[in-house]
Amino acid sequence: MITHQFILFLKKLKIGLTELKHYMDNIENLKAEEILNEVTPWINEDISFFDALVHYADKYDLEIELVGEIVRRSPVLKSKVRDDAERLHMVEKTNRLPV
Repeated sequence: MITHQFILFLKKLKIGLTELKHYMDNIENLKAEEILNEVTPWINEDISFFDALVHYADKYDLEIELVGEIVRRSPVLKSKVRDDAERLHMVEKTNRLPV
């Protein structure tokens, strides 16, 4: 829900909601790539992708919900989370064609 105060704030910045959404979408994509690049080296047999994402959120003082939203918007991160969940037996494995 967008409040009246927020709209006044945007007017002071001289940007509209369309520009703000475009800017936020670009930030989300950039963050997804940054997150993937940073957490990949941390992952090993002892540290899961989930643990790496929680550590990333702690390291940068981010709400875990924000990281979750970024994961939901990124097909690559979403796939990594799904693979990790399957490996940890948190969800049923999906059938995949042999490669």
